[in-house]
Amino acid sequence: MSEPGQIPSMATGAPYRDEDQAGMAASVEAKFAAKPGVSDAWSVRNPDGPAHFDEFMEWLSEERIAGRYPR
Repeated sequence: MSEPGQIPSMATGAPYRDEDQAGMAASVEAKFAAKPGVSDAWSVRNPDGPAHFDEFMEWLSEERIAGRYPR
């Protein structure tokens, strides 16, 4: 930011493909035991574990911090 209250313009980007509108990138849904084509982001692998979407968001943030996603 150059001055308080001013937000610089952001570059445009392309969203990841998400045909089932689950909020997860279709290309990695299987990585988190989600089924591509099925809106199952809030399902879990086991009753005590995080939702598929939570696992995806953790992975996505780690990938972006490391500069590996998107390619």
